[in-house]
Amino acid sequence: MKLQHAEETMGGEQANPILRRKTTAGRRQQEARAPSAKRALRLALARTAETRLRLGLVVTSATEQSLDQEALIAALDESGMILLIEGPDGRAGAMVLDAGIVAGVVQHQTTGRVSDAPPEPRRFTATDAAIVAPLVEGMLERAADDLAQGPEADWVAGLRFGARLDGLRALALALRASDFRLFGFSVELAAGARRGEFAVALPAPPEPDTPEPDAAAPKGPAATATRAPVELVAILHRLRMPLTEAAALAPGTLLRLPGDVLSRAVIATRDGQTVTPVSLGRLDGMRALRLSGGAVAAGEAQARGTARQQPAAPDEERTAQEAVSASTRPARHTVDERPKQDFAERSAKAATEPLPELPPLEIDAPFGGAEE
Repeated sequence: MKLQHAEETMGGEQANPILRRKTTAGRRQQEARAPSAKRALRLALARTAETRLRLGLVVTSATEQSLDQEALIAALDESGMILLIEGPDGRAGAMVLDAGIVAGVVQHQTTGRVSDAPPEPRRFTATDAAIVAPLVEGMLERAADDLAQGPEADWVAGLRFGARLDGLRALALALRASDFRLFGFSVELAAGARRGEFAVALPAPPEPDTPEPDAAAPKGPAATATRAPVELVAILHRLRMPLTEAAALAPGTLLRLPGDVLSRAVIATRDGQTVTPVSLGRLDGMRALRLSGGAVAAGEAQARGTARQQPAAPDEERTAQEAVSASTRPARHTVDERPKQDFAERSAKAATEPLPELPPLEIDAPFGGAEE
């Protein structure tokens, strides 16, 4: 038993390193597929210096902090060259290169070699920023490509070199975000000929706009029904005339209307179903309709009444419904039993009687409200 236990212990001890190596390899593969922002920026800085500037650059250490805007301004070194980086969505961040990094890049781009002599104190110029800009642009582009499929893609995506700023005060005025991630890189140039610090401040990406669900909005079939379009028409008056007179209608023909027609207009559906009575008038120089009292209740009652049998309508209402039905059916010849009267004479007589002016509507409530 002791021997078997010893063999199991030895087997476990031998298996642990194997499992550890497999786990480490899997974790490294996962990190390679979706690197962090710090790793992507570190690799992008070294690779951009090598490919674009033909400058040997090694990142010896990297740090990361999450800061608000005030703490960020306090953490940056004002003696370095301050560069503004901007995004298309209005975001703004910063890069700060110390004097040693700027001097090394400028020397390499102008003379082809990097001196190990300490840089002389001087004011940074727009020429310095233009020489360093390819390194900044390439770093951001490469990091954005590396993070494109990862969860931190929005932190770098779209950021580009903006301009050189004269100090931290100008940077504070340009920044809009409230939260930042500050990455600090210690770098060596040209096999250690010059050392310096490189800081990158990335603004927090904007949160996606998520529309709030409307709790009061109906769902399911009710939502479809309530959002279905309904076309309504205003009917001033319904006329009934023989087919011969209707066929004789022409532009300019005058039709006789009752004297109270303005107060007896109705709102109806296209199939002739009356929705509510209204009064016709004018408001602010435009034609207007005022809903009569109890219009909403009447409309609801009429809508409910379509599902059950209704009592016989009065003669006047039945006549109006028949006129609407006749207008939607194909025309057919009918026999008019009323005394015949010359249609031209009646039209001439109607022309001598002026139509009443539209009365003004004194609408105190919002237009469309029921009249009390």
